Amino acid sequence: MNIRKLMKEKVSRVSISSKMSIVMTVSIVLILTVFLGVNRYYNSFFVYQKLENASLTYLDSIDRMMENLVDTLDGYSRICFSNAGVQELLDKNSSGQVDFSLQDNVNNYLWELVVNVKQIESIYLYSNNGLVASADRQELHYPRYRCIKDYEWYDEEEYGEYHVDFSSDDFYRKGDMPEISFRRAVRSTTNFKKIGYMIMTVSSDVLKDFLVADNADKYERVFCLLNNEESVIVISDNVYMDEMQKIGKDMIQNEKAMVLRNMFDEKYMFCILKSEEGYYMDAISVEDAYQRNREKSLVDIALIILQAMLTLVCIVMISKLYTRPIKELMIAMRCLQNGVFQPVKMNSAHYEIQELIHVYNEMVKKINELLEKTKEAERLKGKADLK
Repeated sequence: MNIRKLMKEKVSRVSISSKMSIVMTVSIVLILTVFLGVNRYYNSFFVYQKLENASLTYLDSIDRMMENLVDTLDGYSRICFSNAGVQELLDKNSSGQVDFSLQDNVNNYLWELVVNVKQIESIYLYSNNGLVASADRQELHYPRYRCIKDYEWYDEEEYGEYHVDFSSDDFYRKGDMPEISFRRAVRSTTNFKKIGYMIMTVSSDVLKDFLVADNADKYERVFCLLNNEESVIVISDNVYMDEMQKIGKDMIQNEKAMVLRNMFDEKYMFCILKSEEGYYMDAISVEDAYQRNREKSLVDIALIILQAMLTLVCIVMISKLYTRPIKELMIAMRCLQNGVFQPVKMNSAHYEIQELIHVYNEMVKKINELLEKTKEAERLKGKADLK
């Protein structure tokens, strides 16, 4: 009980301004603690949502790049097969005629096209009988068949259509090269009969552009292309080849667009997008995203704490300003104990405090008047006694 009484006395001696400052400090600390707890609890959810949106946006941009690439190849293929020399060579060869001079001219034409168009790595022209002309920028592709009819896809396309293959098996290749091929049937410009086929392979430089596409969000990521057989054909880092293929195959079979999995003891968010030609797959490091988000959160939290400290300083100053008239009033009332009756010469913007000061000053005024009257009466009495 004595301790409780002692604590109560100590608390009662603390000024109102100090009490207000302590209460506001505790309130701000509690609010910041709750805020940080809620922020940490929901941080993972917002990070996952942000990662998924970033990944899907990235894959959509890759899909649009692929569409633009296919449109570009479509345009150049039309220019190529509309060439008079190409039309004549295919038409003659399909009817069994051989013109070596014309064939050399077409080979030179194809070579100029390959050299000047960075999207194209190689071009192969087949008549209805077999291979008649070709151009390969780096001589890395070797047709699997010389007769067009030996290919499985022969005579499948309708008039005017083209087909895009991820990881085409139409060529023997030097090394482990990623490849996207574009093929279409070639029609005669005079009678519209099919006179052959054209096959183009995409330049490796263009594939590299896919892998280093504008990564606006700058996340640590692994990107790959998968064909319809669920095999990785292009990947940004070969170290992740097996893991990406395994996880991508599982996602495709289970029809999942997004999963969270560990890859080399690090958590990644995997997103996959289906296209007509195959699949685009993206893996973003969750730890990297957390780190980036944490850095941003720390800046935000630091600003909030700074703002809270400034608010606290303002509160302390306001509380001192607010309680100053009360403090002056208390000092004046203590002086009463010593027989000093002094009015409080201070104005307050608060009505209640100002009214209290006014009442106190009126009381002091009356006491002083009574004291003056008492002194006057005593003085007069002293004069009377002398007489």
